[in-house]
Amino acid sequence: MTATGTWQLCHASMEELLQTLPDNCADGVLCDPPYGLSFQNKRWDYDVPSKEQWSHLLRVLKPGAHVLAFGSPRTYHRIAAGLEDGGFEIRDCLAWLYGQGQPKKVPEETLAPGFSSALKPSYEPIALARKPFVGTLKDNFRHWGTGALAIEACRQRGWPPNVALDEIAAALLDESVGERPSTLTGRADPDEAHDNPGHTNGSSWFGGGDSRVYADTGGPSRFFYCSKVNRKERDWGCDDLPVRGGGEATGRKEGSAGTKNARAGAGRTGGVRNFHPTLKPVRLLTWLAQLIQPPSPENRLLLVPFAGAGSEMAAGLRAGWGTVLGIERESDYIPIATRRIPALLTY
Repeated sequence: MTATGTWQLCHASMEELLQTLPDNCADGVLCDPPYGLSFQNKRWDYDVPSKEQWSHLLRVLKPGAHVLAFGSPRTYHRIAAGLEDGGFEIRDCLAWLYGQGQPKKVPEETLAPGFSSALKPSYEPIALARKPFVGTLKDNFRHWGTGALAIEACRQRGWPPNVALDEIAAALLDESVGERPSTLTGRADPDEAHDNPGHTNGSSWFGGGDSRVYADTGGPSRFFYCSKVNRKERDWGCDDLPVRGGGEATGRKEGSAGTKNARAGAGRTGGVRNFHPTLKPVRLLTWLAQLIQPPSPENRLLLVPFAGAGSEMAAGLRAGWGTVLGIERESDYIPIATRRIPALLTY
């Protein structure tokens, strides 16, 4: 993929950096904030972002600009409430489904056989929020270029869904559901797209008649699926960084049970150069960055607070945003992100 644009990664707290930006200067936010789970006992994950942090973002965003923020099923409600308390409107909750999650293990001797304390984790919610605007959506879109989603750019087959799958979840879904046509009438016609009259669900809110229903057949996974991050993507561009073992990467004793737990970094005992614990796949992130793009994205600014290892920033550039500004407070991740961002443009 060829991507153009400029990017800057700032080692700072979000509040400090945003205070240097003027009102209504940014066109969107894509972020993977702390989940408030104390993940791997990391200091930065002790809580979800506060309403004050979200309100700082609200000020610098243009009216109608969207925010996409990942969350955990256990604490998503606090992220959504924080966004609302910070002044945003919650527009939707997207779900990234995957088949590779592992449940938290509990010693069998502490429970009766066949019982455990948790379900198998298989999805992450993604909050879709929007800065309120004054007047009509059409007027706001014409003035600021924000407020609407880039449906056509993110189309897979038919209307973009609010669910994304990894290949394991997709295979399970296809197996259980089988082939289905995508047309409302049940007819499959892979060579044609049929106009929507613009007055019902799926219509274009801007003028009508522009949406199109694509006719084909197949399993549900054809709408969208995306793999979790593999070792190659994790360390892409980081060849000159030192390798960290499983214990060092997870903050646990080398060889301990904790280093073998999926929630603490299972599979990393062979060592990694990029030790960020909560990476998201750049292909999924690129799709999300496209979804919240205004017209002429090459002239637009995407903010990435909680930039981590740089995946969201790289995705913004891959999607065509002209300027991507990242903010990361933890110094350990800055060297990783500065290497991965330009490298992931060709991943």
